[in-house]
This record gives sequence, C-alpha cells and structure tokens, in this order.
Amino acid sequence: VLIVDDERHILNTLSRTLRSKNYRLLTTDSAKTAVDIVNSRPVDLVIADLKRPVLNNHQLMRIVRLISPRTQCIIPGATDSCRARKAELKNREIDALIAKPWNRDDLKQTIRFTLAAKLSRYQANLYQMTG
Repeated sequence: VLIVDDERHILNTLSRTLRSKNYRLLTTDSAKTAVDIVNSRPVDLVIADLKRPVLNNHQLMRIVRLISPRTQCIIPGATDSCRARKAELKNREIDALIAKPWNRDDLKQTIRFTLAAKLSRYQANLYQMTG
C-alpha cells in the first residue's frame, strides 16, 4: 500500500492506522516519488490526497493507471468534492472514495474491500486462463 499525502501528519496517522493490519506500507509526500515507486515495484493500492497544483490526485492516478493498470486507487474526498470524485469513480479512474474526515474503521474496511476485489478479479482471470 502506497500512501501519498502532502501533509506529513496525515501520512503518519495513516501509517499508524494501517500498520496493525500488516500491510507493507510505503509513504511519500511527493507525487513524483509516488510515480517512481509505482514504476519500480508492484503496488497493489495507492491512497493519494494531494493538494499541490504541480500534480494533483486526478493526474497522479491517471499516471499510476498508465504504469500499472491493476493498481487500485483510493482518494479521500471532502464532502463538497464528492460529486466530482463520484464521476472519477464511475469512469474507473479511481476504485474507491473515502469521505473526509475519514473514520479509521471505514478506511480499513474500504481498503480491505478494494484489495479483496482486486484479488477476486485476479482469481477470475486465472481461472479463465487455466479453465
């Protein structure tokens, strides 16, 4: 799980929240570093919350999808931005949306469901190839 947030305290909080679930965590406050990470190793899930104009969530997730189409993408969204995020969800630019402020249990459940969906698709593809 790669967490990308330009606020260091959010990175730390998310890391503490997810450490108990035994995920392999990578964190960065830089979109460029996130792209380098996805380019250099398999990443199952990216959670990104960037406010910087250089590369925002939408742009980062498009790049992630180009590099690694099977990587799942989650974006936390403030209530007022949820309409735009739902359009991204519908267009499969992201896989899940977490409302802000996020609740730890909701966050963990969303991650669990998103990764389970990825595993299910992988197993279905494997079955088609071998069955």
